[in-house]
Amino acid sequence: MATDPDLIEAQANAVFERVRTQLRELLHEAARGLQPFPVFPGAPNTLAIEVDGVTGSPDRGCVVLGEDGELYELQLEVEADSLAAGANEPVLAQQGHRVVLEDLSAGEYVIYAQRALQLAIAELRKRA
Repeated sequence: MATDPDLIEAQANAVFERVRTQLRELLHEAARGLQPFPVFPGAPNTLAIEVDGVTGSPDRGCVVLGEDGELYELQLEVEADSLAAGANEPVLAQQGHRVVLEDLSAGEYVIYAQRALQLAIAELRKRA
């Protein structure tokens, strides 16, 4: 009897989809518990936790967990007006713009979400 690779792939994708759904629910719950939500370092108007330590696509920038429990790519921009107005440090003049990560496969989402959940749980424990 030959093994059907398409069947195995379909079963694996179904497992990843179930895990993605469950992790998304847990991320939302953890984010609700993190009030006030942490501010992203260097961007005082951006609420986000950096999801570091994950090897992703070389085109993917800084992945963060947002206060709504979703994963985003954070794009930081330095505001020239703030620098011209005499901001003491350029890092304080950064604004973060979050872009929804819509192109993640279920497998990629599971990897990022697992790390984001670890970080959120660590922050919850720190506050307990």
